[in-house]
Amino acid sequence: MRSDKGVETVVLADCHLALREALAGEELSFDACFWYTTSKGNNTIEQWWAQQSKAALNRWRDWCIQLRNAGSYTHSRLADRLAFFVVYLPIIADAVLQFVQTWNAHSIRKNGADNTAVSGIPEILYNYPELTGHRQHSLAIDPDNATLSEWKAYVGDFDLDSYLPHLTREWCEAKLVSGGYPPRFNGGEHEPVEGKVHVQAYQYLREEITQHLSSGQEPVLTEFEKPSQDDFRPRDRTIEVFRQANENL
Repeated sequence: MRSDKGVETVVLADCHLALREALAGEELSFDACFWYTTSKGNNTIEQWWAQQSKAALNRWRDWCIQLRNAGSYTHSRLADRLAFFVVYLPIIADAVLQFVQTWNAHSIRKNGADNTAVSGIPEILYNYPELTGHRQHSLAIDPDNATLSEWKAYVGDFDLDSYLPHLTREWCEAKLVSGGYPPRFNGGEHEPVEGKVHVQAYQYLREEITQHLSSGQEPVLTEFEKPSQDDFRPRDRTIEVFRQANENL
């Protein structure tokens, strides 16, 4: 695995190394499992992110800026953040998923200058490599592996696709439905901005949440707590490799 030298990659690197060592049954060198490189060394994925932004995300970034400039979103206000999470995160998640699915259906052209490069359709190459004369290089992890079980216990019932605690999300979605709105939006309306359902729903929910928070009634609407950096500390040798990598910039 390869990444840039962002501070968020230390835990990723340590988890990847630990699982590879669990499979190998022995301690492995860091470089055998993970490479740190510069952002320029990752120019392929950087270009992909740029394409994703242009095709799927820029219009939502611009809309967020409009909300803020119009005084309809203030990050310090809990009601604004909760309403934004409920209305707009599903839209943005769908936009990303659609872009990925479309991209993975495109064919990678042959590279005459590199005979090791793999060509074909990513979706087929990844899920059905045998159909194209390739093989799956991923390694299966035993679900009862001690290292994996320890991490599962650490994250508990955390849902990667959830963006709010269940009780808060359920209350907000029920409030949208009671106001005549769907609980989820796709952002595909073509009316002027003021007429878009997601705009009306956001303003409505924002006001409903504000009133509920002011009333002090149950349920208490909350966000997920930000995890502490001390909750999951990478091993010392992984931290040392990361430190040395950044010293060599």
